[in-house]
Amino acid sequence: MSILIPDTDARFYDWMNNNPNGFVFNLKTRTMHKSNCSHIANDAGFPNGVFTEKENTKICSKSQNEIRQWKKKSQPKDKSEIKNCKTCNP
Repeated sequence: MSILIPDTDARFYDWMNNNPNGFVFNLKTRTMHKSNCSHIANDAGFPNGVFTEKENTKICSKSQNEIRQWKKKSQPKDKSEIKNCKTCNP
């Protein structure tokens, strides 16, 4: 399983830039995005830290299935569905 949980926005942006066809799961909102989605793009004009700090954990992978498997293993009591972003429609 190739999952990244970036601890800084810089690592998050670096992963997205190197994985343009990857996927990002926002743990707080339970939303799946494509790595190039405008909602999570580093040019969105937000302050540093907004994407990976303050309980805004992101789970990054080249595979949606890996993210879904990670969620089942790491949060077995959480039965909530993963929502797809309505903008990028992963």
